[in-house]
Amino acid sequence: MRPSLAILASAAFGAACGAAKEAPCATSLVDHLAWKLVPESGGEAGDKGPCGPNDVTFEFFGNGVPSVSVDTRRCSRATLEQPTLVPTMAGETLQLTIYHYAITSTASGDGLMTLAFGDRELWRETVPLPAEGRLIESKIVLPAAADAGAPIRWHVENHGDNTWHLVEASVMRTCPEVE
Repeated sequence: MRPSLAILASAAFGAACGAAKEAPCATSLVDHLAWKLVPESGGEAGDKGPCGPNDVTFEFFGNGVPSVSVDTRRCSRATLEQPTLVPTMAGETLQLTIYHYAITSTASGDGLMTLAFGDRELWRETVPLPAEGRLIESKIVLPAAADAGAPIRWHVENHGDNTWHLVEASVMRTCPEVE
């Protein structure tokens, strides 16, 4: 039996062009313009209360990288939420990048950040106060799948004056490599 001309042509074309190459790439879970402030109540005695809409802004950070920022000069805490843009699978890696400027505080204590899918906390970071500014890059293996549209929440709280920037919340995937 002789191979068909189509099979031979396909094999020759594939060999000449090479196999499709793939590379890791970040697929954003969020649209920085879509964050909404979650209303909060309560708090500890002596705190400045929850942040309001004027304390949460979209900004270009660094070299024009989009981010959402929470300014805690007039407030102590904020929770932001939006629906995820893409579905996620258990075992995928979430890349989280956050920057905070130097935190000035007259009281000692800890600042806190969390990231959650709905009510399921995925990541928590405490920052002893006062603190120098720093870039936080974390990789989190997702414990469960989530549909596109699942709520993602970023929470920030501290007892000092500071600005926090959520720069990236992406899942790492394999994408076709562009030559």
